[in-house]
Amino acid sequence: MNNTLKTLSLVSVLALLSACASTDEAVLDDSQYGNAPALPALPGEGGAQVGTRNAGAIDGQENMPGAEGVRNEMGVLVDEFGIPTDTVFYFDYDRASINADDLNTLASHGQYIAASPNARVRLEGHTDERGTREYNIALGENRAKAVARILMLQGVRPDQIAVVSMGEEEPAEDGHDEVSWSLNRRVQIVYEAR
Repeated sequence: MNNTLKTLSLVSVLALLSACASTDEAVLDDSQYGNAPALPALPGEGGAQVGTRNAGAIDGQENMPGAEGVRNEMGVLVDEFGIPTDTVFYFDYDRASINADDLNTLASHGQYIAASPNARVRLEGHTDERGTREYNIALGENRAKAVARILMLQGVRPDQIAVVSMGEEEPAEDGHDEVSWSLNRRVQIVYEAR
């Protein structure tokens, strides 16, 4: 399947999923931290959820690559190997929903990995410091699995993906405020082999 057809297929699936997505998600309070939010489902499993850009992200730090470079056919900035340069994806508080703004970049990662039989990635799910350790491990895993599902929609084999939850253990920022927390709620794609 060529890239244009894959892109059209992804857009069609996501449009259908968005139309079917539930809009009455409840925000978990402190008394519910023992139960991590449900993982967004694949098509046929009840509908996936596509979120919005992380409202807590700092202006100018919303998945913006540092230097201008070559863009692929989807308009995503890539390096000299064709790998998207943006490898960190942010999440809303208590959510494992992929932000709509990240879909093209994740699709580009998926297309690259699927076309590279030796490529292997580790998806590291992270949370902010709020919540219990167990809750944050489950939430970090759900976030990484949500990214894995988007990659697999592009043809990535399950054996090319390792899902790891770091929970709150490796923060990007050490602060105890919304700015720091918004940078800690993330999944990072780490390429292990090419």
